[in-house]
Amino acid sequence: MNTPILWDKLSRMMDNIALDDIALFVSVAEAGSFIGAARRLRQPKSTVSRRLKVLEERLGLRLIERTTRRLQLTDAGRAFLERVRPALRTLADAAEEARGSQREPAGRIRLATGAGMATHAFSRLLGEYLHRFPRVTLELELDDRKIDILAEGVDLAIRFGPLEDSTLVQKRLGFARSLLVASPGYLELHGPIETPQDLSRTRSLMQTRLQGWQLVGPDGQVEIQVPPVLVSNNVLMLAQAARDGIGVARLPRFLCREDLAQGRLVGLLPEWEPAGHPVHVLLPSRQPSSAVRALVDLLVEHGGRLFPD
Repeated sequence: MNTPILWDKLSRMMDNIALDDIALFVSVAEAGSFIGAARRLRQPKSTVSRRLKVLEERLGLRLIERTTRRLQLTDAGRAFLERVRPALRTLADAAEEARGSQREPAGRIRLATGAGMATHAFSRLLGEYLHRFPRVTLELELDDRKIDILAEGVDLAIRFGPLEDSTLVQKRLGFARSLLVASPGYLELHGPIETPQDLSRTRSLMQTRLQGWQLVGPDGQVEIQVPPVLVSNNVLMLAQAARDGIGVARLPRFLCREDLAQGRLVGLLPEWEPAGHPVHVLLPSRQPSSAVRALVDLLVEHGGRLFPD
């Protein structure tokens, strides 16, 4: 169905359609699943599915094809989404302006990031944000795995490492550098580590999905395969294990800065640095709420200080 015919049909039916149900359709389309939309809307999955079915019946159109793996928009659904999404944002902006919330952001924000990054890099900045905007509720999802931002209803995520989600809005914060560390007790027991090759005999504390460490130094880049004694997707767990003398860990500099200053950890191979990674803020929408925009602006403003290139 071409867009002009579809829109003419819609215009004759709008008196029977609830605006909330149109917004619900947009959430389902963006999330790609009923579960993701239900999390974003904080409604039961069954309610989301039922309301979408009612919307389709009132329109007399099939908007979404249900499959066992993922929802797919029909041609009519894509045309409908293209029309209603900017219209909904215009209405939301008008409502915010009428309430004066453009000057004072409000509402709930779901922010996803790693536990170590939130604790050691962003905790004070997030506190500053909440002091500045007391009408905002910040909901933190602290997990080092790469979550599906759309499916899990996240408003923004701070991600460390290479990006794969080309459909998401990306804003670079800086570059996170790491180093290899061990406790003084570990080095006393197992001997010094003076060359990258010495790492092959260490007890390593490895992040999930890594098989070894890439190091950049005077002779270029080398990759050391190190059988781990502990594997975790939580960098805070690896940091504590390093303090306890269990093994050698690769940790972000922002996380172990205080441990190095207090002597709880020792930096290894100063001429060899583990490969670093860029840090980005990712957003599912190019038209976020004023509360999300204010948080992104604050993160970008301080990103260069937190993660200097």
